[in-house]
Amino acid sequence: MTFDWMNNTYTREKEMTKYFLNHTHAHAVFRTQSTLDLLKVAKTQVVSHHLLLKRLASCREVLATTMVLQ
Repeated sequence: MTFDWMNNTYTREKEMTKYFLNHTHAHAVFRTQSTLDLLKVAKTQVVSHHLLLKRLASCREVLATTMVLQ
């Protein structure tokens, strides 16, 4: 059984994390606003997917602020 909405959410969140980690200006702005750092997903760890989504949920306001400041 697959959950399409979960796959779509996970794919978007992974792309967003990749954007922030690959763009130094966006990542620098994010780091000035947050005490947490973004996590990369390990391909072999199922738990890392859950941790990525949980971290992004806790950083939601900081990510929105970063997009406005950028």
